[in-house]
Amino acid sequence: MPRPKKKVRTAKDNDSNKQPSQANVDHLSKMLGISEEQVKAMLAAQGAGLPTATSRASRRSAPPPAPAAAPKGKGSSAWADFMEEEMPEQKKKSSSDDNNNNANNKTDDHTAANTADSTTASNTEESTEVTVEARKYILPLEPLEHKPGVLAQTGTLDTKLTGREKLGTASSNPALSHIHLDSPTVFCRESIFQNVKIQFVATSSTACHNLAVDVDGVLYGWGRNEQSQLGLGPDCEEKDIMLPRKLEGPWGSGKIVAAATGKSHSVVIDSTGTMYAAGLNKNGQLGIGQNSDHARVFKKSGTSIDFLRGRSKQSLGNDAKNKTKFVRVACGENFTAALDDEGKLWTTGSAEYGCIGSGSTGEHFVQANKMAFADANRFELRNTFVVKDAKNNPIPLQDSSDIRLAHISCGKYHTMAIEASTEDGKHQPRVFSWGSGNFGCLGHRIQADEYYPRMIESFNTNLFSTNTPVAPACGAVCSLVQTKSGHVYYWGKHRSVGDATMYPTLVDVLANNSHVVSTCSAGGQTVVCSTEHGQTVSWGMGPYGELGYGDGPKSSSKPKFMDALDKVIVNQVCAGYGQTLFVLKDDTDEDKKVLEGLKKVEEGDYKGNNGKKKGKK
Repeated sequence: MPRPKKKVRTAKDNDSNKQPSQANVDHLSKMLGISEEQVKAMLAAQGAGLPTATSRASRRSAPPPAPAAAPKGKGSSAWADFMEEEMPEQKKKSSSDDNNNNANNKTDDHTAANTADSTTASNTEESTEVTVEARKYILPLEPLEHKPGVLAQTGTLDTKLTGREKLGTASSNPALSHIHLDSPTVFCRESIFQNVKIQFVATSSTACHNLAVDVDGVLYGWGRNEQSQLGLGPDCEEKDIMLPRKLEGPWGSGKIVAAATGKSHSVVIDSTGTMYAAGLNKNGQLGIGQNSDHARVFKKSGTSIDFLRGRSKQSLGNDAKNKTKFVRVACGENFTAALDDEGKLWTTGSAEYGCIGSGSTGEHFVQANKMAFADANRFELRNTFVVKDAKNNPIPLQDSSDIRLAHISCGKYHTMAIEASTEDGKHQPRVFSWGSGNFGCLGHRIQADEYYPRMIESFNTNLFSTNTPVAPACGAVCSLVQTKSGHVYYWGKHRSVGDATMYPTLVDVLANNSHVVSTCSAGGQTVVCSTEHGQTVSWGMGPYGELGYGDGPKSSSKPKFMDALDKVIVNQVCAGYGQTLFVLKDDTDEDKKVLEGLKKVEEGDYKGNNGKKKGKK
């Protein structure tokens, strides 16, 4: 029996024909993650939802630019998805009836998708398939380029305390100011680094240890070493390395071009694209092909393909033929994610919470009261990228296997990645996240784990068509994205108090005051942003001085300036767990003059004084 026609409402029935205020349109656009034009269309539809991407494309005289792929039958916005889920669907017709329909008969998106073969066979019928244009990416991917400068650090150097004891009065004791750095301090510039500039630094939201690489590609490490995460060898019994030391490994005299730290492991990449790792390996996070408890020295990591070819052996380290060439890497607490020069995603380590993006945690009992997960002990290729339908089912994107990534960052149990740019520049890069969804840190407006890399819908709107995402940064349970215009979007939570932000939200205190952010990072409980004109702000919880406020407060709910870095250009900032690292610009006479005002410590300040000598200024 045909459905009765719905009554058409007119202006006499209600006042829905009134134009909405611009303020209401702006509010709905921000809350629903859609453009102002879509909001107006939604209101004009009076509850009928927005037309789908398929129906819009079919009414245009010319095909649109390649849209972000979406599941068949899925609406083009949060509102359309809601209407699809809440309103009863029209009764689906059988495929045999569809074949007899003429060109003017309309079917719903789900029916059209199921009968694509029959509809495309007829030249008179409209095609309901959305064809995704293949993206030509800018490849090969190269290691990230960093501007070199001077190393500085704020936060404690005594990592035996971090996360375990409070500093108490020690933080204000002048005799210990060279150990508990309460503001950015130039670190061992003349003594250890011998005035050689630092190319880049690495630490993470769960790491109490740090890595630095100078312009010659030499690797240094310092901080906590309880699980041999600095790779100093079995003869090193020191658990806390206060000052930077040169680190050696199988790369020999080769240059290190990328590095990352997890809670208790370190991973580096040399100029040949070979990856090495040291530290804790209970979950396979080193990617060395075995689940040994530790690797006390740096060992070569490899992909499952490399191991099958036998190319993970040290004797084959210089054989570049058919070898996976890694260029970028990031570490979570007990997992590692990396990109090769083709932009492909590889992960290894713990599968819990979906950390490695394999599609499943593989949770199972190994004993009556002990659970285990399907961890990986070598790098596995991950090429399934999804969106979710109205019933929260993962639907692979149409170009899923062809997607290539350019940037990656890991939090405690989650990862975020940004798609590579295209040659024609017509496609805005998509942003993906997966792993633990605590406090909404994945940006999908819910607290739920994601087992596949899932596209963040908020960044797939017209708002980011020109102001594209360019750099991700993950804290322990929060996330940041820096855009081309120098804006920063934040979501998740990094303070122990306050509410979580469930979706990407502009840090408007920076954007509204014309601050163009050039580098940003998130740590265990901190967020730090530096601008192109030499202002650095931080906020969060900084019990060990990691906020860099000096004698000021140890926490801030809003972005607050680091006075010590006023007018200092920061080339890179990297926030860790109890410490924050900086690479400071030192190119001009003006730069050098500004740096003269910062505190300084050298190797001699720590020798023969049992931690009693004060750092010099």
